[in-house]
Amino acid sequence: AKLLAARGGEEWRIEEPRVWRRLLERCLREDREQCISRTAELAVMFLTKMGQQELGNMLLDWVEEQGKENGEAMYTVGRYMDYDLKRTREAGEMYRQASELAPNNPLILREYLMWLDLEAKDERALERFLRPRRYTRGSRKGLLELESPVLACEASVTVKQLLGEEEWSDELWEFAYDEGVGSDCVKTNWQLHHDKAFEESHSPWQFFLDIFVRRKLRSQIVSAAGSGVRF
Repeated sequence: AKLLAARGGEEWRIEEPRVWRRLLERCLREDREQCISRTAELAVMFLTKMGQQELGNMLLDWVEEQGKENGEAMYTVGRYMDYDLKRTREAGEMYRQASELAPNNPLILREYLMWLDLEAKDERALERFLRPRRYTRGSRKGLLELESPVLACEASVTVKQLLGEEEWSDELWEFAYDEGVGSDCVKTNWQLHHDKAFEESHSPWQFFLDIFVRRKLRSQIVSAAGSGVRF
């Protein structure tokens, strides 16, 4: 543990909750939204990667108290409950809250979409979630306007199979393919839109064109502290 300070012979170490309480008071004053969302990530990291249960739980309690209006924090805590604690029902409620608090965050929307589809298997909730996102309404953007290939890819299947919106599904799929041809989602869902598997439909020459000429390949950033992926 790193020694932060020593006053009157008393050592202060980074894993001590009293140190963090002072830091949190300061960061709340400086940038409340970023403070809460980043602290949520730290709490999960301490709990899942560093074995600091006391500190992690203290930070998590603080986030749940301070972050009720912070969509990113609710999403992070929800993922911890979902993938690490296996408390999927509570996680789903946090994803729902997060999607309402941060309606234009494609990462949050994708997670909630996948949870409704694969965990809750709630077709009515899926329809309520998706239909209003066909077009932009006020500050709430439509799915295509969020410009996320992965979200568009996942949504294209549900829009086609559940809502029966072929045109909208095709628009989402075309964007997903054009902007994320090398993504796992496009490869996995390819056969749901076409007769052949992805590898059977693409020759090495097509891969070369997509990557070096059409420049369709996109980088994907994944957190090393992440706790799981839902397929």
